[in-house]
Amino acid sequence: MQAQHISLSDRHWGRISRNPSGYWAKKCSPVFVPERDCTQYRRILMVNDNEKLLVEYPAAWSAHDIEKIKSFFNEDCTYEDPTLGVQKQGKDGLLEFISDIFEMQPDFHLEYQHCFATDTHGAALWTISNTWNGHFHGVDCTGKRVSFSGVTLFEFKNGKISRNTDYWDLTPLLAQLGVLTDELRNCK
Repeated sequence: MQAQHISLSDRHWGRISRNPSGYWAKKCSPVFVPERDCTQYRRILMVNDNEKLLVEYPAAWSAHDIEKIKSFFNEDCTYEDPTLGVQKQGKDGLLEFISDIFEMQPDFHLEYQHCFATDTHGAALWTISNTWNGHFHGVDCTGKRVSFSGVTLFEFKNGKISRNTDYWDLTPLLAQLGVLTDELRNCK
């Protein structure tokens, strides 16, 4: 039998290219939807409450609804962004991080390309777009439009986010802001 790569989102939504109605689709997918119907039903079918939470999450960020964002998290949550060297504990730390983001990026918009969640873990592939307000590493970047992508890994506890860890590449942001030095640009 030949090995086949199956991504979590493909498995999750029953989109397995080889025999989509076969053993793996039924065994691995909490909800099986034949391939031709995946796009049509993807937004309707929710496997669990954590997935519903993830579907609502980017809209709250894009609306700058700080109270709604905080409502998704446990009191003792951890918010991490290793790219920026940020690790915030609890809702107070989360509030500080969110406030800084919205101050620097007044038209912050978060959009998911894909997301999934189980009872304990989740992930989302996202794109953030906004107009920068202020300085970045000593360079005035006010008014520069940026867009960059990344992945967030989630841990859930009692129906809320207990850990949010964002992973993304800083290079496209630096290039768009005009602060990518020639030394970094030519690094091999």
